[in-house]
Amino acid sequence: MLGGVTTAHQLRYSYEDYLGALDDSEIRLEYCAGVLYAMAGGTLTHAQLCATVIGVLRQALLGRCVVLSSDAKVRVDASDFAGFPDASVVCGDRSTSRIDASALTNPSVLVEVTSRSTEDYDRGEKLAHYQRLPSLRAVLFVSHRERRVTVTE
Repeated sequence: MLGGVTTAHQLRYSYEDYLGALDDSEIRLEYCAGVLYAMAGGTLTHAQLCATVIGVLRQALLGRCVVLSSDAKVRVDASDFAGFPDASVVCGDRSTSRIDASALTNPSVLVEVTSRSTEDYDRGEKLAHYQRLPSLRAVLFVSHRERRVTVTE
């Protein structure tokens, strides 16, 4: 699971520090109000599910919207959060954060492929951040345990 500093005294980082850490890191990092979280490495099954979802979305949307991979960072200015969903859909022009030109701020749909270690976080705290995006219409959760997709609006 994603984990921050677990001692009684957590280090706080500026968003600028986070961007520098991303440049220097071999792993993906999420940012929440000054705390950095290392994202768990993916499995082959996770990678296959992500690729399948992206393919299905692209085919279903037929060019009406743009589908982006997990390389697309999403920033939620309202909660000072930045993370990397497994896929993002943008309908219309893309908007980026005023403090991070590489971070999308107007996704219409976000996708999270769950894993044993991140499912609670994805469906809880991370979802709460996503739901603060005014443009967001839905979050799709693709189960790692069974053939099931849950849509949260």
